[in-house]
Amino acid sequence: MQAGCFAATRPIHSALCAVSNESNGGVFFSMSNEQPNNPLHGVTLEEVITKLVGHYGWDGLAQRIDINCFKSDPSIKSSLKFLRKTQWARNKTENLYIATFAKQSPWGNSK
Repeated sequence: MQAGCFAATRPIHSALCAVSNESNGGVFFSMSNEQPNNPLHGVTLEEVITKLVGHYGWDGLAQRIDINCFKSDPSIKSSLKFLRKTQWARNKTENLYIATFAKQSPWGNSK
């Protein structure tokens, strides 16, 4: 029986789930591979940057997200290094990726 899931700190990673084992009453953790509502599931940060650069170019990306790693001598490697250390910049980059590439439901965001 599944006791509960805890979302990972970063949206790209799988959820960590606590599962109760009926035979011994113990609890163990397993990684869940199902995240149907997470558009970043299975997408690496490098893929996010590469697709955004392919779509907008470095100049267009720098106009949309005002950070030096996109403006001054930009590269995938330097962007990865900065975004892995700077959560607010990573959030902006991931949000732009979602806004640009995530498939929208034909019924909108209503639940």
